[in-house]
Amino acid sequence: MIRLGRRRTSERKPLVRDALRHIPSDGDLDVYVESIASLRRRQIVMLGWPLASDAPSGLWIAGADRDYIVHPKSAPAARKRAIVCHELAHMLLGHEMQTDGQGAELAALAVAPSIHPDVAARFLTRHGYADSIEAEAEKVGTRLAAALAEAEAAPTERLSRRLR
Repeated sequence: MIRLGRRRTSERKPLVRDALRHIPSDGDLDVYVESIASLRRRQIVMLGWPLASDAPSGLWIAGADRDYIVHPKSAPAARKRAIVCHELAHMLLGHEMQTDGQGAELAALAVAPSIHPDVAARFLTRHGYADSIEAEAEKVGTRLAAALAEAEAAPTERLSRRLR
C-alpha cells in the first residue's frame, strides 16, 4: 500500500518562491543544491549512479537526517539539471511516499545498495507518484531548471553583448 502526502498549498508556495530566489548568479547546480539544503535545514547528497534504461531517471531518497538525490552518472549537464531540479521540486512541495511493503526498499537497494535499508525504504521515485503530483513536480522542477540554465548562460550573453 502506498499513501502519498503533501503540504498544504499555503505552505508550499513560500518554499518554491524562496527556492527561485536562491538560484546562484552563475547557475551552478551543486551550489544551488547546497543552497536548497540550507533552506530546508537538511543535507542533500548527490549520488551519480549507473541507472539502467528501464530504471527511474532519478529519485529522491529521504533519510532520517539527510536526503539523497540519485541521478544517472553519465547524464549530460542539462539532463542532470532537469532530473535534480525535478527531485528538488518533490522535496520543496512536500511530496512524501510511504509504503508498507518491501517493494520500495528492494528497488532502492537495487539502485543504491550502500544506503541503509531503513533509509532506502523511504525513497521517492517518479514512478511512485499520482499523475497530478508528478505534474506538479515537473512544473516546478522545470521552472527551477530553466532559471538555473538562464543564470548559467547570462555571463556568456553579457560578454557577447560587450564584444558586439
